[in-house]
Amino acid sequence: MLVMPMKNFNDANRLTQGFTLIELLVALFLGAVLIFGAIQVFDSSREGARVQNAMASIQDGGRVAMELISRDIRRADSSGCLADKSRIQNILDASTANYLDDVHPFFNLGATAGESGVTGVESALGDVITDFNPLTAVSTDLDVIDGTSILRVVGAAPACDGINALDNSSLDEDDPLRLRSACEIPEGTVLLVADCQRADIFVKTNPAGAGLVIEHAATAAGGFANTQPTFSKTYKYDAQILVPFVREYFVAQGSNGNNSLYRRDSGRVQELVTNVVDFQVIYGQDSNDNGAADIFAGTFADMSTVVSVRASLTVRSEQAIIREPGDVDSRPIIRNYTSTNGIRNRVVASSVGG
Repeated sequence: MLVMPMKNFNDANRLTQGFTLIELLVALFLGAVLIFGAIQVFDSSREGARVQNAMASIQDGGRVAMELISRDIRRADSSGCLADKSRIQNILDASTANYLDDVHPFFNLGATAGESGVTGVESALGDVITDFNPLTAVSTDLDVIDGTSILRVVGAAPACDGINALDNSSLDEDDPLRLRSACEIPEGTVLLVADCQRADIFVKTNPAGAGLVIEHAATAAGGFANTQPTFSKTYKYDAQILVPFVREYFVAQGSNGNNSLYRRDSGRVQELVTNVVDFQVIYGQDSNDNGAADIFAGTFADMSTVVSVRASLTVRSEQAIIREPGDVDSRPIIRNYTSTNGIRNRVVASSVGG
């Protein structure tokens, strides 16, 4: 007869007993450490994402603004190959609703002293920029932030991608102009037709869709009107179609309560970059007439000698999100963007002349 050994009572008791208080405390402590570590990793990841998003927003806004400013500066004082701005005829009717005295004369036909491709205010003090809405004919004043610069650029750009020229068979003095390649330009767009001898400012009076034809009848279009359908000369295939512009860059209070960089384009104001700390402009003068800037200042008595412009834009994050060792409070991210650009029309002219 087999006799089964009896289990030790202590062994059975050990199988049924729980954890001791010390073991539970140790387990809770280790669990808390793991949870705290996970929270720290999550919080660090979240802060990193916030910083990355803020940096991306700052960089996107800063780069876009500097690209627009640089492009306008390079095109400043341009009217195709026409050098003498006094030979521009403006046939726009000055009595129409959307005509602005300080915008639509563009180069002012050389009549305004000091008017050139680039002008501005070195350090604003009580300056005001007016936003004109052509749809409602309502004007709104924006107060420029004191101490910041105002940059005003006058120039002309191709009406479409590339250089748009007249058709080889075109001989136009009266309505219409015929283009070499299709260019869809909306009705009511103010344009500049120019060759190396003359230029005319007018409004396009036919709707988009007729790609190769630009009419300039003595009728109203888009809040403008031409006083006559006749240009100052007969334009041939060597003439170009350009869009003249007057653009001003300045800093004023933005939509989010912080300061923003604005651009006024032919009367309309657009908010470009929010959370702007500063905007400063320095001009480079060519005193030796060799196409290179050798004197730099915030303004010159004769701005027609300016051949380059340096624009500096300082932008911050909307919130204070970073804290360096030793900082008591968090602070915003601040980045500065600077670009120096030559005025192509003047650099080339000086180089050729020299």
